[in-house]
Amino acid sequence: YLVGLINSSGDIVGWIDSNMSSVIKHYPQMINKLDEADIVILSRYIEGSKDERNKFRVIVSYLLNKFLKLILRSKINDISSGLHIMKREIFLSEIPIAYGHGEFFMEFLSRIEKRGHKIIELTYTHPGDIEGNSKSFPNLYTFSKLGFFYIMRLLRTLLKRQ
Repeated sequence: YLVGLINSSGDIVGWIDSNMSSVIKHYPQMINKLDEADIVILSRYIEGSKDERNKFRVIVSYLLNKFLKLILRSKINDISSGLHIMKREIFLSEIPIAYGHGEFFMEFLSRIEKRGHKIIELTYTHPGDIEGNSKSFPNLYTFSKLGFFYIMRLLRTLLKRQ
């Protein structure tokens, strides 16, 4: 997808997980908000938002985002959202180093925010998972392994900021 985004020709870029097609209905509002910001994120952790996944995932994700916000000194409430659009020039100015699951995007957002680009979060209700359709939580082992890689990427991000 990264090569596709780099070679795309639109002024606005973004991506969503293949199992999240229901968020497309939010795109017109997100695109309109690009008049005020460089990146627009659908956030599970601002007033008026909800997360309808299983309780374990909700709690771990919420705590991860609070931790990331604190450690990265970020104003972003849902740095692991993965549901966003942005101005193409912003994407090209800080092309994400896209390896791993989704942890690369928190590093990308951290760099963008550090450079002073404006990021807006919009309310969003994250739907419950369709049984067996979650890449990040098919089982506890995979979820824990991905969590480890998120923490390693966080440490790498912090070291790069020094």
